[in-house]
Amino acid sequence: MNIKAYLEDKKLNEVLEKELSNRELETLKAIALGFDISEISKSLKVMPVAKIAQDVHHITQALNKSLPPLMEKMTNTLDTVDDILLQNKNNTAQMVKEIGEAAQSFDALIDNNANNISQMIDSFNAAASSMKNLTDYLQMYPNAIITGKEY
Repeated sequence: MNIKAYLEDKKLNEVLEKELSNRELETLKAIALGFDISEISKSLKVMPVAKIAQDVHHITQALNKSLPPLMEKMTNTLDTVDDILLQNKNNTAQMVKEIGEAAQSFDALIDNNANNISQMIDSFNAAASSMKNLTDYLQMYPNAIITGKEY
């Protein structure tokens, strides 16, 4: 009995009880849905399988030639990056330490000189005020440059 007749006799339960591979199950489904296997077979014969296989073979050969040098270059690059990161790790730690020391020195300098800086700013303000008074007076009495201020 062929498969189509077997399915037409509604013995599907017997088929399902058997252990079938996925391929066998797909074939049975296709037949049950009315697909003609011979048509599928004919369309597969028309397909340029040999050309496709040859193209895949050429691609894999090209990859086999180009991948090893590429992988070697990538490995070398990653090794170089690792070396740079290790060197910079030590340098970075030293830089952080030095920046911290510089910040502490700067803080100490400001703390020690804060009073002096404040006095210096006050002196600049007083000098600016005096300059403003002088320019205002000279604007009002320009001859004071020659004669001086009269009291």
